[in-house]
Amino acid sequence: MDAAYSYLWDKEVRELRNGIKEAVKMLMLMSADNAMLQANNRVYRAVLKGMFKELEQAKVANHQRNVTAQQLHVAKARIKKEQELAEAVKREAAEQREERERIQKAFKEAAFENDTRELEEEVEKL
Repeated sequence: MDAAYSYLWDKEVRELRNGIKEAVKMLMLMSADNAMLQANNRVYRAVLKGMFKELEQAKVANHQRNVTAQQLHVAKARIKKEQELAEAVKREAAEQREERERIQKAFKEAAFENDTRELEEEVEKL
């Protein structure tokens, strides 16, 4: 009976040792998987951090574009007002020039008429 007992004992010990070896292998595999997952997690965090940085840069660039577009719109409005003012000044200058020409013409006509009258008066005196 001792031999049978010893045989069973050895068999159980071998099975336990094999079970322990399998458990150690599983733990090692799980540890490797865990290390790989942690490495992947670090990579994903770095990628996300880069993406957030790019997103922030894109937001800043978009804001700058919006500000520039708004400034351009304001500048266009100012230019349009200045063009309208310049056109009004041109029209007024043209009107003043025409008025000056009319006045000069009227003065010339008046001077001519005055000279003509003076000549007529001198002719009558003679």
